[in-house]
Amino acid sequence: MRNPLMFVVDVMGHILWIPLRYCLAMELPSLTGGFKAYIALLMVTNGISLVFDITDVWRYMRGDR
Repeated sequence: MRNPLMFVVDVMGHILWIPLRYCLAMELPSLTGGFKAYIALLMVTNGISLVFDITDVWRYMRGDR
């Protein structure tokens, strides 16, 4: 059985990605060149990862352990 404290730590670690994505989205229009492409790719990758993470947390909260 998983420790409830570790669940809270796991969720909090994933929640921190949301403000990062917001900050990157606000800065994206002012960037240029390869760095803009890099940040855009980072946002796409983080978004996909966040979808998987939210799905896993949701399953865990429903009891699918």
